[in-house]
Amino acid sequence: MNTRRSCLVCALALSVSPLALAQEPRHEAPKKPPAHALVGGVEILSENEASDLALPRQKYPAIKFFSSKDFFAQYPDRSKTPSGLYLLDTGLVPKQLSEILLRNNLAWGPNGTLVNHKGEKAVLLVGYKLIAVKKKQGSLRHDLFEWLAPSRAHAASPFPLEWVSAWYSWSDDEGFCRSITASTGADAWGPVVDSSGDRVHTNIQQIEAYANAAGTPSDQLCENCAWQTATATANFGCFWPAHEGGEWGWADTKDGSFNWAYSW
Repeated sequence: MNTRRSCLVCALALSVSPLALAQEPRHEAPKKPPAHALVGGVEILSENEASDLALPRQKYPAIKFFSSKDFFAQYPDRSKTPSGLYLLDTGLVPKQLSEILLRNNLAWGPNGTLVNHKGEKAVLLVGYKLIAVKKKQGSLRHDLFEWLAPSRAHAASPFPLEWVSAWYSWSDDEGFCRSITASTGADAWGPVVDSSGDRVHTNIQQIEAYANAAGTPSDQLCENCAWQTATATANFGCFWPAHEGGEWGWADTKDGSFNWAYSW
């Protein structure tokens, strides 16, 4: 996503490049997202190919699907955007949808609206990417000692790596006190392990999740882990309505011969 938008009153921007600073000075220069290409996997674009890692669209008729270009052209001012959940540049509903709503303190309201913890209508923008791993990384351990030992090949454990997913979300509070919240998450998935269709997470070599809200960053990196999230919130104060801002981030995942970064 490479769309830029700004305005004097209640403005937001979304870009992978440096953004306009908020009203108050910020402390970190924007970091550059990873530039490497997808290696060892293929991006899944259709619900039919997404297995259980995309929720059925028919169960969520209130979700609005947009390209980022069309969304920002139609709704340049977030304070005038109709309440609801907008999925940008994807046809897949994230498996982590409940987690994303919870992290943003949002819940479904009447007629497909979203409401925050104060009961006020809200807008949430979400992106989602799903990668099928071509060569299954790692293998099942056969005894307790092998389960506890680190993978000698730095491959997924204790289950093979079959999928990697990444998502982002951002929302803003345009009430009396204003703020912007941006989040990025990534998950490493193993196989379905039972007749109920339950899929397990599996640990991979490295996951980094980075989120930046108007110059307020959160950078989370872990090794030998199955998921990672980063959430950043920029507070602009109360009463004074004018501010500028922006949100961006990325997820960077590595495991053996598999390498993928998703920037938004």
